[in-house]
Amino acid sequence: MLICVFCIPVLFFGSSLVPAAKYPVGDGVSFQFFLCVGVWITGAIVNLIVKNPPFFPLVMIGGMLWATGNILFIYVISIDGLDLSILLWSTTNKFMGWASGHFGWFGLKPEDVEIPVFSYLGVIYRCFRHFINSIRTD
Repeated sequence: MLICVFCIPVLFFGSSLVPAAKYPVGDGVSFQFFLCVGVWITGAIVNLIVKNPPFFPLVMIGGMLWATGNILFIYVISIDGLDLSILLWSTTNKFMGWASGHFGWFGLKPEDVEIPVFSYLGVIYRCFRHFINSIRTD
């Protein structure tokens, strides 16, 4: 059951970017619009299923940043390709997730780490691995 919870989003999210690499990109606004509409409809259905949980207006800032990233994503895909673009986005997401938890950004309580050197080494290792994976061997 738990594997299905992870596999379904990976399948749908990964397949949503395939058309962006296949067809002429244009300016990216239509891609961003349709992707946001799809996410909004999915969110509305889930919201109705869970009977309207509370809404936090601060979350709209994250949605605005996400939509901005979608507009820029089209240009990055056309320059770097789909694989390198996903690598760039995932590295940025991992680093920002670590930094927000470690330093206590966005109202989070900063994490209390026994040996902070290991935390820093882990982040450096992950970023280094992403850099190594991005080297093309064509």
